[in-house]
Amino acid sequence: MNAERLQKWALGAEIAGGLAVVATLIAVAVELNQGNLQQELNTKALEIAAYQDLQASFNSLVSIIIEDQEFADLLAKANLNPDTIEGAEGARVSYFYGMAIRHGDMAYFQYEQGALSKDRLDSMLLIVFNLIEDSQIGMRVWNGISSSLSQNYVRYINDRL
Repeated sequence: MNAERLQKWALGAEIAGGLAVVATLIAVAVELNQGNLQQELNTKALEIAAYQDLQASFNSLVSIIIEDQEFADLLAKANLNPDTIEGAEGARVSYFYGMAIRHGDMAYFQYEQGALSKDRLDSMLLIVFNLIEDSQIGMRVWNGISSSLSQNYVRYINDRL
């Protein structure tokens, strides 16, 4: 009878051990799932922050035109007759275009890193496309600085021009 009782205890201990293993596996699965959910939330937060930062950068460029009547007039003059823009005026306009193009390069970098979707990238780059396409000075600046930019970004812009 002792042997039979011992076998029952051993079977009970085996069942309890098996249940403990199953419970542990379930707990690990729940932890992994929560970790994956947290990682997804972190990724989305990064994407949102990256987009907000880019939007703020582009807004600052646009606000230069909106808030500074003299500069807005200068850009209009540059677009209508680029050959009349020289000296300090030419430098101001060229640097403006260069800043916009480099902001686009940053947007493309964030896209490559997975922090920005293609739709958001295209939304951000719309101002860059317009500046380059609609202006001889913009195209001149683009051609002048494109060798210093990410070649993937340059190809992306050139394919759309």
